[in-house]
Amino acid sequence: MPKSPLRVLAIDDDKLSLKILAHHLAATDVWAVELLPYSDWQEGLDDLARLDVDIVFLDYELGSSTGIEVLNSLRGSGDERPVIVLTGAGDESVAAEITRAGADDYLVKGKFSENGLERSIRHALDRYRLRLEKNELEDQLRRLATRDGLTGVFNRSSFDEFLPAECRRAVRTGSTLSLVLLDVDLFKPFNDTYGHPAGDDCLRRLAEVFQATLGRPGDRLARYGGEEFVVLLADTDREGARELAEQMRQRTLDLAIRHEASNVNEVVTISCGVAAVSSEVDDRRLPRLLLRAADRALYRAKHGGRNRVEIAEDWSLPGGSRLADTDS
Repeated sequence: MPKSPLRVLAIDDDKLSLKILAHHLAATDVWAVELLPYSDWQEGLDDLARLDVDIVFLDYELGSSTGIEVLNSLRGSGDERPVIVLTGAGDESVAAEITRAGADDYLVKGKFSENGLERSIRHALDRYRLRLEKNELEDQLRRLATRDGLTGVFNRSSFDEFLPAECRRAVRTGSTLSLVLLDVDLFKPFNDTYGHPAGDDCLRRLAEVFQATLGRPGDRLARYGGEEFVVLLADTDREGARELAEQMRQRTLDLAIRHEASNVNEVVTISCGVAAVSSEVDDRRLPRLLLRAADRALYRAKHGGRNRVEIAEDWSLPGGSRLADTDS
């Protein structure tokens, strides 16, 4: 059976120690090792940042630096690749220091066998794999906490967190902030006619269309509840938000919702309400007022025939600042 490839980067200011490590690595029965040796720790650290490396060996003492300092730099930068520290002393205090710094294992120079080296590498690689799995699980949990389970866009609780933050940023910088509420027209009859699986498919397809229409990474799309979505657009004035809402409305018309199990092939429409803050306002009610303005514009779109975009009119907050709204 061919050996598995293993790319190793080793940093040790003692070139003889590097040669001894290379000899032991070459003798392993498990891996075909490519060793990248560095006697200059800074050069090794710089290259490590750009190289695809499976495992790192660090000497405990590196002249002007130490392996612990290099390891701290690695872990501080978010690099979690497996690290084994080579040390000339095997006392408990050194072992504890190495472990606290985030090393996966350590070996005492001149006292490890090739079998011991293999065990240490396996142990370090297993720890790295577990770290990756833990990080992936944490990412999934964060996603479950912030994303709508059906559509994959942000959920209501996430939106309720970043709306006040964006309002504060707009106040602080004096920038524009726009909000668009989108509601699927006649969604209940659609669900009643074709069934909830078709309705769910409709919402998923619409979320994909809405997300694809957004042009900037900072644009936020969330499912606000039921068949209602909300888009928050930083540094976007009311006209820019209206144009985006109109694009979403038109692309929805171009989308024929098809659900094979229910034999659905039907065009759905959306109604949109747009509101914007166009000048500085230091008011804790701003998130609620901005939502209310967009909701009233949406109400007008619904009762004006549906399948349309309505823009909230200018309305003055206390102190003379302007908020888009339809009435006071």
